[in-house]
Amino acid sequence: MEYQCKVIINEKIEPVTNIFLNHDLMLKWEQGLLRYEKIKENPLTFHLIFKSDGHEFVMKETIKDNYLPKSVTIIYEVPGVYNECKNTFISDGETVEWIMDVRFEFNQKPFQSKEDFICKTQSGMLQFKNFIENQQY
Repeated sequence: MEYQCKVIINEKIEPVTNIFLNHDLMLKWEQGLLRYEKIKENPLTFHLIFKSDGHEFVMKETIKDNYLPKSVTIIYEVPGVYNECKNTFISDGETVEWIMDVRFEFNQKPFQSKEDFICKTQSGMLQFKNFIENQQY
């Protein structure tokens, strides 16, 4: 499954891209994220611990390609699901267009529709946008 989401962030590119990979600040804007653990063997890999429907689960996050402030590609994995997100940031000096190209691979057919995945991605992007624009950092 592949799709693309976009959002305009009313802020200069420096705070947007400086905060994007900051896991301490991610705890403030990423819904359901309880904590994170850096994997010692690989400095570009983290375990993100979420709570959803009363249950905790671990998602492995690997920073694949980091070309910030222009782009960063991140891989997210849970059992049976591989998710690769290429995040591109385009600045006009005052605002940033954030484009996320998303690719999922599933071991089994997902229970949710593609539209549900798009809505969840867009919701997360809007959470980050609001966090940045309200300067909650």
